[in-house]
Amino acid sequence: MNCCPNINLNRLNKIDFLKVKEILGKLYDNLSLMETKGKLVSNSKMMHYLLPDLVIPMDRQNTLNFFFGNTNESKEKFLDIIECTYYITQEINLSKFLDDEWNQSVPKIIDNAIICECSPRYRFK
Repeated sequence: MNCCPNINLNRLNKIDFLKVKEILGKLYDNLSLMETKGKLVSNSKMMHYLLPDLVIPMDRQNTLNFFFGNTNESKEKFLDIIECTYYITQEINLSKFLDDEWNQSVPKIIDNAIICECSPRYRFK
């Protein structure tokens, strides 16, 4: 399910990206999916479900450790990750790796690369 099929992270120009980032920040503030104070994981996963071509699903163990070296959540970290993934898509054409299995969207390709980098299971010996 992709509710906004025309909004692709890798196809946004800089001005449109900044507008989308601002909207995602407001959405982040207004979503209350969990009883705990943590919002980054639940909000990013819900946003990825609804906007798979725009938002990377985030977790503490892989995403936060990869970008920040810790598992502390914040709106600023959420927005920093969104921005970083945008810049990755501007430098690397990831759409050539799309498939119908694990890499169904560009944000998911980035997530899968982070998981592979962070997990000893996928490290080369």
